[in-house]
Amino acid sequence: MLALRLLTSAAVVASAVQAQLVNIPPSNTAPQVPYALIGGGTDWQPAANAGAYPNMPTVWPEPSEEKGAISIPEMLNSALVLDALAIVTKAVPGPLLQTAPSIRTGRQGDVTYIADPAANCYWPMNQCNAPSAADQATYKGALFPDVTSCPGTNTMGLTYDDGPVGPLQVTGPSTVDLVAQLATMKQQATFFNVGASMALNPAIAQQLCSTHEVALHTWTHGPLTSLDTHTIIAEIKYTEALIWYLCGVRARYARAPYGDVDNRVRAIFGALGYEMVLWGNNYDTRDADVDDVSQTEGVVLKAWQQWEGSANQAGFIELEHSLSNVTTQAAIDALKGAATLQAAGTLPFKMQTVGNCQSKSSYVPLGYLVGQDASSAATSSSASAAVASSSPSTKSPPSAQVTRTSSSAAAATGKASQGTDIQSAAGRMDFSRAQVAALMVASLGYFMV
Repeated sequence: MLALRLLTSAAVVASAVQAQLVNIPPSNTAPQVPYALIGGGTDWQPAANAGAYPNMPTVWPEPSEEKGAISIPEMLNSALVLDALAIVTKAVPGPLLQTAPSIRTGRQGDVTYIADPAANCYWPMNQCNAPSAADQATYKGALFPDVTSCPGTNTMGLTYDDGPVGPLQVTGPSTVDLVAQLATMKQQATFFNVGASMALNPAIAQQLCSTHEVALHTWTHGPLTSLDTHTIIAEIKYTEALIWYLCGVRARYARAPYGDVDNRVRAIFGALGYEMVLWGNNYDTRDADVDDVSQTEGVVLKAWQQWEGSANQAGFIELEHSLSNVTTQAAIDALKGAATLQAAGTLPFKMQTVGNCQSKSSYVPLGYLVGQDASSAATSSSASAAVASSSPSTKSPPSAQVTRTSSSAAAATGKASQGTDIQSAAGRMDFSRAQVAALMVASLGYFMV
């Protein structure tokens, strides 16, 4: 059994570091319990080809981010996860999978990274996004550079993390309203969806699949370098399975929560056929730093305007969120401002999905390996158009221990901006994830113990 351990003293922390153990849950909560996703409902149905997915789960991880990473033994030891574990261990031989996990130090994804950040291309330190040529050769077929920019000029990859959030979870704008604003502009975006959030909002998740590009953002949105390999795989595969169950597609792209990625995490995603997408240097809108919906106007649009460069500005990928009424309102405000600039012909860049700006399909066949030409076999692609490399890496000097925080101060000291997780938005939401799950049980019947 993979237990979640609460580190309560310096001695325990030291012991955990030495043993390379996974660390703390976000809070003291009851153990996770499995949920059964009930087919049918008034506003959604499983995808017609849901049964074509190998080892499709019949029970799912609890739709809660508050209880930490997936820790239910029967799920960690399911055929879905164990088959994927066999793929990863075969594709990633040698010591990489034994890289020491970081130690989680807070509820918003803060970690202390105890391995060598330079040797392991740890992105939150100076945004290293390309493993060394030697490492890529050693782990060929699993370890690839991150996608951090759009090729060409005057192009922005428009991305939203952490959703979908539904109208039962917030007072004010939800992902539904964001999608409506995008529709008025005939604009597509890439949504990096959290499995737990999709489970709470299956109809919205299906709408995103049919009109936008959906990508994988793990089930519980925890910092992945703090998890063991087995648990990371569970976080990926249950989210992948739910995307297929709801939409009948397998996403090409994934994003590590907080950008918390090193070569071990990269290789796990790569071995399972995912291209890791981060965001370019300083292209975090900081929308998640806003605390009140009345203060959202202009926040994202101001960031966009600050990024305006020359007439032939290099393409980039930005970071926004749809995790609360606050971040969603900020996104809507920015789009309305962009629409005004578009009408005047003064918007300095074209907005695209990541797939479109990379000239790749949004979705790929089951069993896809990174680098395969899947353009003719991709299912229900909402994006297409030429392959480009990610931006060059900048590595940090070796360090025995690096503490990463998700505060704004991290960006000021040269560390990567970290975004947020749903916990940091708890004060802005009307219900906790656990309360929403209970509400779904009581009123909509989507889940049952």
